[in-house]
Amino acid sequence: SIWVYIPMNDREVHWFLIVIDLQHRRVDLLDSLPLNKSNDYRRESAEELLRSSVQYSMRSSNLTHLIGATSNFPVHVAPVARQADGSNDCGMHVIKYMEADSEYDWCRPLKNMEEEQLRKICDLWRSDNND
Repeated sequence: SIWVYIPMNDREVHWFLIVIDLQHRRVDLLDSLPLNKSNDYRRESAEELLRSSVQYSMRSSNLTHLIGATSNFPVHVAPVARQADGSNDCGMHVIKYMEADSEYDWCRPLKNMEEEQLRKICDLWRSDNND
C-alpha cells in the first residue's frame, strides 16, 4: 500500500493519526482513545482535511486524475492499541503507528511505555540528521 501519514492534534491535548491509503482509496483514523459521540469531531476533522487541504494538494500536484478525489474516500476508524487510562502517551502511539510495517501492527500494544520513550530518544539522538 501507498500510505500518507497525517498526525493530527485535538485542541492541543491529544494526538491521533490519519492514514490515507492511496492504493485502496480509503482513510484510516488511528486514535489511541476510543471514539464516541462526544469526540466524533476527530472523524469530522479527518473528513474536512480530505475535502480541503489534501484535495487541494492533489489537484495542485496533478495527481487527482491518477487517484481520484480523496474527499470520496471512506473514513474507517481502525482497530488500534489503546493508551492506558489516565496516561498521556497518545504521541508515542502515533509514532508507533507510523513506524508499523503493516496495519496489523497498529493493534500491537505498547508493553513498556518508558522503554519505548527511551528507545525513541536514543534513536533521535543518534540520527544522522542531527548536526
